[in-house]
Amino acid sequence: MSIDIYEQRCQSTRMVTDGDLLAAFEGLDGTDQQHSNGTLRHHLIGVRDLLSAWGMPSHVVAAGLFHSAYGTQSYRAEVATLDNRAALVSLIGEPAERLVYLYCVADRSALFRQLPDPDAPMLLDRHAGTSVPLDRETFAYLIHLLLADRLEQLPRRGELPDDDEPRIHLTRAGTLIWHTAQRTLTSKAWAAFQADDHSRGRYG
Repeated sequence: MSIDIYEQRCQSTRMVTDGDLLAAFEGLDGTDQQHSNGTLRHHLIGVRDLLSAWGMPSHVVAAGLFHSAYGTQSYRAEVATLDNRAALVSLIGEPAERLVYLYCVADRSALFRQLPDPDAPMLLDRHAGTSVPLDRETFAYLIHLLLADRLEQLPRRGELPDDDEPRIHLTRAGTLIWHTAQRTLTSKAWAAFQADDHSRGRYG
């Protein structure tokens, strides 16, 4: 799918309102816990804001606000449980919850290895150890979620430990991953990466 067609689809599939998202979000417990030298709530809202600014469809924006709900490979704290996925579906809808689920169970290294443009994208479920086939659109949405997750934390990265995952992935070597993702990212997401890349001058 070309970037132009992809972005047109992003603009044409908005359904969940910002008010709906925040009402569901405010009903969660545990968002005051620590995350990247701030609170989880601050981080989740920041990721949502980035995805919205990039023109992502509503279910991807919703997924951004809840992206670590089940705990992720690098952030294990949960605000929802995998044995009751229906509860999150009822809050944000099935398409958004499925993205949240895939994001949380994904082996991220396996996703990155498929860049820049996989013919048959897949996700390695780190819990089950099984491969989950993905369509190209879902793969692209997951890459956008990963990038938003990292970029949101960068303003605080100077205070983060050297082994912090977002910091590692956006060092001079790690940034090569994102340069290979250019064909997967929308133009607005790529511009956001480049703006950070150039202004901070550390990735090369």
